[in-house]
Amino acid sequence: MPKTRAKIDFGQFTKLKKQFEKLSADDMHEFSVAVVKDLAARLLAKVKRRTPVNKGLPNDVNYNGGGGRLRDSWTIGNVTKSGNIYSVEVINPMHYAIYVEKGHRGVYVPEVGVTLHLNSRWTDGIFMLKISEDELRKDAERIVENKLQKFFNNFKG
Repeated sequence: MPKTRAKIDFGQFTKLKKQFEKLSADDMHEFSVAVVKDLAARLLAKVKRRTPVNKGLPNDVNYNGGGGRLRDSWTIGNVTKSGNIYSVEVINPMHYAIYVEKGHRGVYVPEVGVTLHLNSRWTDGIFMLKISEDELRKDAERIVENKLQKFFNNFKG
């Protein structure tokens, strides 16, 4: 069987290795925190766009002119590090957010003083967070690669 040979240029890998070696732990920490914050901000924007606004709520000061509290309540927590894993939570503290996300048979809303959709049939969830997370996962590798490339282009080690 004939032998074949291929030439491979490892120049780019060597250059990348040298750049990594110049990085300090603080540089990598700073980069990692920035990437996590960027991904969280993108997720926040996506989930807010998908969060429904109930226009049928009372027009009082608690509901900003009739709805939108659920959408406006989304927020980003602090970046945490455990071992080599950085994470951040995208949070909605409204007690009924989970029911809108995953579905329900009826939800009591104390601010309004009523139970919404009280019936025996199931009300499907909107899955605004799940869908947004799935969508971001598809783009995350590309986003991180682009940020890493920009980081190395601007890095003066």
